[in-house]
Amino acid sequence: MRTQMNGYDAVFEGILTGNAEQTKRECQKLLEENVEPEEILNNSLLPAMNRLDTMLTCGERFIPQILLSAKAMQSAVNLLGAAMMEKNQTPLTQGTVVLGTVQGDIHNIGKNLVDFLLQSVGFQVVDLGVNVNAEQFVEAVRKHRANIVALSAMLTSSMVSMRAVARRLQEEDFGYPIRIIVGGNPITASFARSIRACFAGNVVETMHLALEFARGEGEPLESTES
Repeated sequence: MRTQMNGYDAVFEGILTGNAEQTKRECQKLLEENVEPEEILNNSLLPAMNRLDTMLTCGERFIPQILLSAKAMQSAVNLLGAAMMEKNQTPLTQGTVVLGTVQGDIHNIGKNLVDFLLQSVGFQVVDLGVNVNAEQFVEAVRKHRANIVALSAMLTSSMVSMRAVARRLQEEDFGYPIRIIVGGNPITASFARSIRACFAGNVVETMHLALEFARGEGEPLESTES
């Protein structure tokens, strides 16, 4: 006999295996059984994200598989968001993220995956593309009232640009606090701390940090620069 836990597990498994059809079908079944969308989010989607983070870190999953899982998760988010709207509940909207690869760097694969993952969990993403300078980031934050900025750099030489962008964002008075997440091949946790940003070791970790910030968790990091 099917139970709610069986349904949660089926959605969880659908996301892990990148099976969008299964994920959507099992979400729909749970909704038809009058399970609240938030319960599906808490019992299936969030645990799946945590598991994917662990699997990516341990090398049990790779970028193509993560992308399939992100697509499956997106199918669930779309369904749950529509269900919440029907009940006049707040939709799964986490906030706005401005995203881009910094000036001097044209790599975009990791950035594009971060974009997809963030959208899959309810963020509005403003993707500025590649080779983006500091003023473009500032302008986008102001225009879209974003509270999170995610910076990507895959070249050691572009770390200088990343530092300049972070400094410029911190100098600007937006009228509200913003959080900066940085990642990419040459980026380390110590470098992130030195520019008062938060380090993401992989694309799933970027998503987790953004979700923490959306919940008001975590404290801004102080610069270690002299």
